[in-house]
Amino acid sequence: MKAPILPAPLRPGDKIALITPATVVREEYVAAGEAEIRRRGYMPVRMSHLTTGGDGRFASSATHRLEDLLAALQDPAIRAIWCCRGGYGSVQMISQVPLSTVQMSAKWLIGFSDVCALHSLWLRTGVKALHAPMMRRLKDRPTDEISDLIFAILGGATHTSFSGAIHPLQQCGTASGRLIGGNVSVLGDLAATPFDQAMLMADEPFILMLEDVGESLSRLQRRLWRLRLAGVINRASGIVVGQFAACGNGVNFTSAEDMIAELLAEWNISCPVTYNFPVGHDDCNEPLMIGARTTLQVDPCFVSLEQNYIS
Repeated sequence: MKAPILPAPLRPGDKIALITPATVVREEYVAAGEAEIRRRGYMPVRMSHLTTGGDGRFASSATHRLEDLLAALQDPAIRAIWCCRGGYGSVQMISQVPLSTVQMSAKWLIGFSDVCALHSLWLRTGVKALHAPMMRRLKDRPTDEISDLIFAILGGATHTSFSGAIHPLQQCGTASGRLIGGNVSVLGDLAATPFDQAMLMADEPFILMLEDVGESLSRLQRRLWRLRLAGVINRASGIVVGQFAACGNGVNFTSAEDMIAELLAEWNISCPVTYNFPVGHDDCNEPLMIGARTTLQVDPCFVSLEQNYIS
């Protein structure tokens, strides 16, 4: 594939659409997000079915959620799309969005977790997407460094460096490639489909980022096996293991990290691997650009991840 393009920087007064592509979101999160977007100098736009409520699980029907996404993409005044919540449901839309609509509009997409399915859609069309917190972050911590960094990226930042923690399970080395990945459950479901991010990187190296929440270790292990059988894990030039919040302990493992490390050893994966990286369902969820050139360095004394958004 050609190098994914970076959406144009936002300018003061630009409109940011708020959508809920999956599970219903609480009004207080949306209101807090709107207030913070205005404080940062932008104009939030609620799409029509943002909080209409569906069957108690989804924000609205799949048809209405798709209508909101398409309306945001087709409105030339809207420059970015910020997802208010994940959960489950984004996958119901991705095959119904014309690829040309995403490609021609080339708008910012912000979110993570279930929104990983939309990241895959963006990457398939050749547009970078921002794996970053959603509206709840803006409610709980509107002025922290992560929120500052998100708006700096939207405003035109060209590169960022992150530090990770030393971990006893880490595998040292240096790797470079485009960053792909996200939620393990979503990635596993999309493996070997037209929205498989690794398949889209068939002609160049990639660094794989993994995170999840609330899954049993046995379910995670099945998803990871699927990623391995689809050729995703064994092709990675480096692996970033993020947060696995509230993922239950298994009989044979004390943590998701232990389980992942054992699988990687069984599969003879020797690339650089960092663990407990600050990305995922945790208080510290650093914004990472899907599709950006990324360098991962894992050393006995430090861990760093650098992204160049332009290339």
